[in-house]
Amino acid sequence: MSTEPLGRRARRDDDAPNFTRYVGIVRERMEGGECAVRLPLRPEHFNLGGVVHGGVTAALLDSCMGGAVVSTLADPEWCATASLELKYLRWAAGKELRCDARVVKRGSALAFVEGRVQDAEGQEVARASGVWFIWDEGQRPRGPPEGA
Repeated sequence: MSTEPLGRRARRDDDAPNFTRYVGIVRERMEGGECAVRLPLRPEHFNLGGVVHGGVTAALLDSCMGGAVVSTLADPEWCATASLELKYLRWAAGKELRCDARVVKRGSALAFVEGRVQDAEGQEVARASGVWFIWDEGQRPRGPPEGA
């Protein structure tokens, strides 16, 4: 088993087990502060009303926007979502969703990112903006205070 941190391995290994693979998100491009993914929709992605569950759309944006940030990281760095503001513009259905994201501004500890989701017909269904926290591997973020 490799002792290399999973984050660094996962950047190179499309087969690394993770949440995005579980949901079914397929990466198409991730470089230079940009990321593009697609999600072939399965029955479990839909709510009882017959449209894509809002949580699926949110996960798609979070994953794609995070991918845009990851594409800017140096080897000892990793990141996590600090905030995500999401706007649903219309319901989503069909066979597939596509998402693209870009880093708007990147500093040493924060990255500001924008993303959007389109359905298979090219209709924009959601857009988001967010902030990602960036840290060096030796400075992992602390968990919640004890007793919280």
